[in-house]
Parts: sequence; structure tokens; C-alpha cells
Amino acid sequence: MADDSLLQRQEEEWQVLQAVYMDDVVDLRKKVAWKVERPLHICLILKQQQSESVAGTTDSDSMIHMVIKCPNKYPDLVPEISLENSKGLSNEQIAVLNTELIERAKSMVGEVMVLELAQHVQTFLRDNYKGPQKSFYEEMLSNQLKQQEKLKIEQQKRLDFLKRKEEKERQLLEDEIQKRQHALKEETKKIKETKQISDEKPTEPEKAVPATPITEVPTCSPIGTPSTPRRPRMSHSPSPLIVLPSNENKYNQDKRRRYVVVMFLFYVLLKKQSWELINKICTIFLPVYQL
Repeated sequence: MADDSLLQRQEEEWQVLQAVYMDDVVDLRKKVAWKVERPLHICLILKQQQSESVAGTTDSDSMIHMVIKCPNKYPDLVPEISLENSKGLSNEQIAVLNTELIERAKSMVGEVMVLELAQHVQTFLRDNYKGPQKSFYEEMLSNQLKQQEKLKIEQQKRLDFLKRKEEKERQLLEDEIQKRQHALKEETKKIKETKQISDEKPTEPEKAVPATPITEVPTCSPIGTPSTPRRPRMSHSPSPLIVLPSNENKYNQDKRRRYVVVMFLFYVLLKKQSWELINKICTIFLPVYQL
């Protein structure tokens, strides 16, 4: 016969469970005509508490029935625990929860434990519930939205990369223009100084070339007899070549060199379609260098 003190402890625990869970605890013991103390055999309908539930869900979205069947010598012996009618949990999660309940019950032998086990189940529901399962169509739409968002982020990254690259190329081009501008200024300054020096230097008069003396060539008749002398042929020195002064030739060469440099800059800017820089060169460089 079961120890009366143990059955009394079970009855007290039953009253506590009724006060806490009210309609969510069901007595599975068969009713008899006379009052006889029997070990607990109950079913607890456990749900997430409203304050702990996942946002946007209701209590019925995650629930489970925990059936407890106590032996006569409970709590000195571990009760039988089974989980039924789960909702919102996978089979793997239910197996994990059942194992945790058995281990916890073994560690609490000698003490009433049903309330403690019920609270552990509610904590497990709160921590492992992932929300209602989506339909195939909803899952497809969710994947499409994620893919679109991913593509949008990648496009934005690519645009930022191209923008940084364009700014870097523009900066390099501006630096190159400034370098060439400085070089052209220095070259123009040297040309002006050279021209000024050549203008100040007196030119030497050209030396006259002596004419070739006139010689008379006697002529003979076909048979070798002297005849009337032929008209003497005048021999003059060849006409001197018209040669430009050396300083003027150098000025033309420098002018052509400047023209080639500016045309190269125009070609680079047209290829890059940098219209602002082209306009800048047209308004500043051309009047300065008289191209």
C-alpha cells in the first residue's frame, strides 16, 4: 500500500497545479464511487505566456500537451512523461525536449516536480518557436525579395566602385594637364628669352661672292681655220640659297612642337569625353600660346 504521506504530497501538488493552470490542467484518473487517494495522472496544456510570445503570434500558435503519470511512490520515483499534440515544434525539437524533461526529473527525485517541468516546457516553447510555417508561394516570394535586395546591394556597390574609379582617372588627368601646362609655360619662357637674345645680337653682313672672270673662247671653223670669234659666255656665281635665320627656324620648330602637345591633349580629352577640360583648354591655352 502506498505511503500516505507521499499521496498527500501528490494531492497538494495537484491543488497547486489547478490554481496555476486552471482549465489547462486535466485530471486523467478514472472517477470511482468512493473517495480513494490515487497517484497523479494528469495532462497539462502548455502554451507560451502572452508576455513571452513571439511578436505577431497568438498563444495557440505554439503549444504542447504534457502527460504526467506518477507512481505510488512519487516523488521518490521518476514519473512517466509523454509529449502529445504539439504545435509549432518539429519532431527533432520534441525529442530534445523529452530528453531534457527526463534528465531534469531524475535530478529532482524526492521533491515534487510537475510544476517545475511544466515551466521548463513553456521556456522551451518560447526559445524554440520560429513562427508559423510559410506556404510554398510565400516562401518563393520571400526568396525573390531577398534576391532582389541582394542584387540591389551589388549594383550599388558596383556604381560606387565605378564612381570612385572615374574620380581617380579625372584627378590623374587634371594632374597631367597641370604638369603639361607648367612644362609649356617653361618652354614658352625659354623661347621668348632665346628670341629676345637673338634680336639683340647684331647680324653680320653677308660676304659678297666674287664673280668668275670672263674668258674668251676662240672658235674654229669646221675645217680648222680661224673664224669670227664667238660671243663670249658670261659666267656668274650661282644664286645664293634663301636661308632663314637660325633663330626663326627654331621658333617655327617650337611652335610646331607646342601644336603637337596641345593636339595630344585634345585627343586624350575627347577620348575621355571631358568636355569641361576641353573648354578650359580652348579658353585659356590657345590665346596664351597663339596656336
